[in-house]
Amino acid sequence: MAQKSANTPHHRLVTSPATHKREIEAYFGDSLLRELSQDELQFLNSLSLFFVAFTNRSGSTFLTGLINQAGLSVPPRAEVFNSDVIIQTSKEHQIPSFTDYFLKLTRGWGADGLAGFKASGQQLFWLAETGLLTQLKSLKIIHCQRLDIVDQAISYHIANQTGQWQSLMASRCEPEQVSYDQAAIENLMQAIIAGTRDIESFVALNQLPLLTIYYDNCVIEPQPCITKIAHFVGRPDICQRAVDPTAIEIKKQGGPVNLAMRERFLNDVSLVDNPER
Repeated sequence: MAQKSANTPHHRLVTSPATHKREIEAYFGDSLLRELSQDELQFLNSLSLFFVAFTNRSGSTFLTGLINQAGLSVPPRAEVFNSDVIIQTSKEHQIPSFTDYFLKLTRGWGADGLAGFKASGQQLFWLAETGLLTQLKSLKIIHCQRLDIVDQAISYHIANQTGQWQSLMASRCEPEQVSYDQAAIENLMQAIIAGTRDIESFVALNQLPLLTIYYDNCVIEPQPCITKIAHFVGRPDICQRAVDPTAIEIKKQGGPVNLAMRERFLNDVSLVDNPER
């Protein structure tokens, strides 16, 4: 288990079920965590992390692409705390424990004592359980959200069927072949709400600095979002660096199918009879 130094912030260890927790713990077994050396403790004590906290289809991949483009050290697409990524990377590089994985990850991306990674609310709780977050110099949360969770749930519903979670991925079928399912969309809305609540709970329980960025605003005017993020993470020097959303390989996936499904869904769930509809 990681040691806790006297002068590092204490992030309360709160248990919450994590989507990838069981697979990660099963893979490493008794070697999940190990003691940190003094050099490793010194490194973590000097490191400031920010997490781009997300729910599925919130636009976090687009946001991390912009942040990376602006010059902050963050993987632009990878979800590095997903079990498949951790297990595959650990196999390829013979990484013996999650402690070693976390150190390799943060050393690799920790430019000038600062790094950022994507993480869901459940992943944040699980990372806290490892004790490794208690060793950091500081921890901040950038919460990536969408203004309209109906749009988000419909995007989530379509991606569930196409298997295309970002524009660079191959699709199993054309969007026009996606079936409409009112109950499934409602369930996905609830999952988004629950995921958002996990993030908000993690921030509140641990009294962490929080910045909320809305994907919808970032698509229209990315520069103000980057300016807010730069100040939030303590890098005001990059505020004026221009970002170009068109240069990001990830493209917006929504289209006519999303709009038609949204209209049908809202008609089906409407609680009032709108004569103008």
